[in-house]
Amino acid sequence: MSNEEKKEDHKRQEGARTKAVTYGSVANDGLIGGEIKFEKNSAFLKDRIEIWDDLFAKQKVVYEGFPRNAIKITLPDGAIKEGVSFNTSPYDIAVGISKQMADKIIVAKVKYSSRVATLDEGLLNPEAEEGVAEGDQWFFWDVKRPLEGDCEMKLLKFDDAEGKETFWHSSAHVLG
Repeated sequence: MSNEEKKEDHKRQEGARTKAVTYGSVANDGLIGGEIKFEKNSAFLKDRIEIWDDLFAKQKVVYEGFPRNAIKITLPDGAIKEGVSFNTSPYDIAVGISKQMADKIIVAKVKYSSRVATLDEGLLNPEAEEGVAEGDQWFFWDVKRPLEGDCEMKLLKFDDAEGKETFWHSSAHVLG
């Protein structure tokens, strides 16, 4: 093999090594891990949607089995709003106060005085303070999740420190 042929072979091999991308390498025009190809309606997404739909249907059956009782929701200003267990959500209460405010809510904080029933049976409240009785604990509550009984409720916006923290925490899960 002549020197010219060796140089050409070396260039070809070097080019092949550059294109052979391993995880964490920076090749292919600086793309880590190589070119990303998006598939419209990939099989992975279809599988995940089927799993979600199945879990949602099972949860709906459980929800439908819970009683629909009249409940009282006490707001920080002392106002008491009427609702129905497993039907009325924090968002519903907020809309009754102000549609503009309802659209700014990130999360609700709820402290139950009595629950009709719960989906959280046996689950821990990670925000609970040690040594605080369950009836004195505040729970972060999704604004669209129906309330489960008589409670005190705070509606948190992004302007509130806990609202910001919840937004950032939830966003991290979505991005992850």
